[in-house]
Amino acid sequence: MTEDAGIVTKKKRAVVRTAVTKCISQLEKELQKTEPDDIAVEELLVHLEQKFECLKIVDKECEPLYSPTEIDKEIEAVEQYFDKIVTWRFRAKKQLGKNNKFKSDSDSCKTTEDSKLIEPMKVKLPKLIIPKFYGEINQWLSFWNSFKTAIHDNNSLNSIDKFTYLKGLLGSSALATVEGFANTAENYAKAVEILKDRFGRKDAIINSHMQKLLSVTPLKRSDDTKVLRQFLICVKRK
Repeated sequence: MTEDAGIVTKKKRAVVRTAVTKCISQLEKELQKTEPDDIAVEELLVHLEQKFECLKIVDKECEPLYSPTEIDKEIEAVEQYFDKIVTWRFRAKKQLGKNNKFKSDSDSCKTTEDSKLIEPMKVKLPKLIIPKFYGEINQWLSFWNSFKTAIHDNNSLNSIDKFTYLKGLLGSSALATVEGFANTAENYAKAVEILKDRFGRKDAIINSHMQKLLSVTPLKRSDDTKVLRQFLICVKRK
């Protein structure tokens, strides 16, 4: 590896480490709240896992650059970052697991009360500003979080109305996945599960992110600012 290439590789690692630190800080801030937002925690967890994969790649690229006197120090730094990531992944998953259990326990009690308090009504569907989802896996989490908050968890809408909204906000391969279903309550539940299974798997999201990262034009010179900027945007993007 040339000297310039070595400098670029170290710059890449510095950028990824900074992104990891920022993501962990955001996750720590959210988890310290009295009532953490599960959606925010889940989204930050996915971003952290994406950056973890990036970090493992650039750490591997940096290994040939260590001098004999730097090896111990560099290995210790790598382990420190890995330990931080593992710790905060565990805490985030623990928070999500705790709230999921609480939700399942409380839902059965709440259902009976809600059925007495909420009378069936036909509501006028509100106008929404949610970007359409066309099947880009790395855009799924953002789309689903917006749709879930505005529509999926909206108790004033029935499942048929929710399905109507869902189809209207899908396009291309995403719409093709569910457009054959008739608008029924049962089919809405099936459609949501199919979309989650195809576009919402964490491994698929991470792989999509990695493919975009690896598709960035390789950095050949330390002064290649255009390509370096493209790499920075790819790593820092949420």
